[in-house]
Amino acid sequence: MLADVVQSLSDEHVAVEGRLRMLEDAMEEPADGDLAWRDAELRSGVDYLARNLLPHLDREETEVFPEAVREPALSPLVAELQTHHEDLRRLLADAERAVDQEGPAAAMAPLGKLVELLREHIASEETALFPVLT
Repeated sequence: MLADVVQSLSDEHVAVEGRLRMLEDAMEEPADGDLAWRDAELRSGVDYLARNLLPHLDREETEVFPEAVREPALSPLVAELQTHHEDLRRLLADAERAVDQEGPAAAMAPLGKLVELLREHIASEETALFPVLT
């Protein structure tokens, strides 16, 4: 049932928001602060997003978006959310590449953009898409 899928995705949003706060804390760590903690948190955050965000986006695309576009008024929103998904995947790939090739600190630029976009994306789904579908 679509309502169950939407509730599950909404619950995942809560978990992701918690992880985004942890990433922001790490990115705000001063240069003379605990850099070992910061780097470990950045690496862990990128790993978490790769394991959890990508399957979440796939579920939205396969289980929610096809149902949502049955409502013509939602088609523009779904198109925008799909664009977000593409951008989020690209930013996560950039962050993974930065961590692997240059170290966790190099991932801060793409992660900052990812956090900002992901918050916007979640807000759009929670306020404009999910209420219409349930």
